[in-house]
Amino acid sequence: MTPSYLYPHTVKRTPPFRFLNLNDYFKAHAEQSSPPADKIRQDGLYLVWDAVRIAKELSEESKREFAEELKVYSPVLYAFVPYQGSVWGDINQLSTGVKNRVHLNAGLLIALNRQRLVSCP
Repeated sequence: MTPSYLYPHTVKRTPPFRFLNLNDYFKAHAEQSSPPADKIRQDGLYLVWDAVRIAKELSEESKREFAEELKVYSPVLYAFVPYQGSVWGDINQLSTGVKNRVHLNAGLLIALNRQRLVSCP
């Protein structure tokens, strides 16, 4: 079995969480100032950027500087933000089966080659 990360937006419950995928949202609603009604009440939002998308956001100088790393490591950026702290509690209970166990929480996590390096609250 290959170890993997638990991405908060993949945790299922009934009724389902409403996590807005920003990548999909901006593809479907580019340059729209007011979100559609079905996108207003969300439990949180998330995004996933692959190496191509990361490079798109870099300056030309940074693209040149980090071209080899982007090619060799194919980094992936994942960001998740719930709109209420209680969402963390729900996710933790569903993912561990234990109430009040803190498995996932707000903070910054940096990883390299799928190995966790730093967690900062």
